[in-house]
Amino acid sequence: MGPTSRTVVSELSRERSDHSAEILAKGHTTRRRRWQRWVFGSLGIFALVVMVLAAATLRLFVFPVANQPRHVDGIVSFNGPNEGIRTARAVSLAEEGYAPVLLFSQGGDGADTSCPKASRVTVVCFDDASDNTRGEAEWVGRYAQRHHWHSLLIVPGRAQATRARLLTERCFSGQVVVVPAPEPRPPLSQIIHEWGGVLEALFINRSC
Repeated sequence: MGPTSRTVVSELSRERSDHSAEILAKGHTTRRRRWQRWVFGSLGIFALVVMVLAAATLRLFVFPVANQPRHVDGIVSFNGPNEGIRTARAVSLAEEGYAPVLLFSQGGDGADTSCPKASRVTVVCFDDASDNTRGEAEWVGRYAQRHHWHSLLIVPGRAQATRARLLTERCFSGQVVVVPAPEPRPPLSQIIHEWGGVLEALFINRSC
């Protein structure tokens, strides 16, 4: 093989080597770009999920849908945190003449909530053995059915309002008016509790 042939072979080898390096570089760049797209796409999806969750939390538990008070057959006070604020709101609505009867939940057997008094109003206090909102709604639904009621005004806590409305409407076929107690913004622990209760009501215990 002459010098010219060796030169041609050497140049061909370099070209092949350069071509191989270029292919490897392009492959590396392509993988890096795919990885970057996957990372940015995952971060975008995560950010979207967080935004949707935050918006749902605000709508369901921090600023829940509420109604204006109106005349009904009975008022229901649900048990829970900030009991003094709930009791005051329910008693005030009853004494203002929105209903002749106030159903007042004293919670479960371990609760020490006292039965309130209200002027010119019949107050019916009850203990719920289940000690939860579902049990209260079931008790209220049975009582309303026995007395042939067609409308209820319920006074839950702010974070509890969405779940209380859902459960009461399942256990009572009449009109449900929701007037949450003017509680402060709920803590994170209460919001987590309510999320669990709503998800359970939607996907696990779907009956009254």
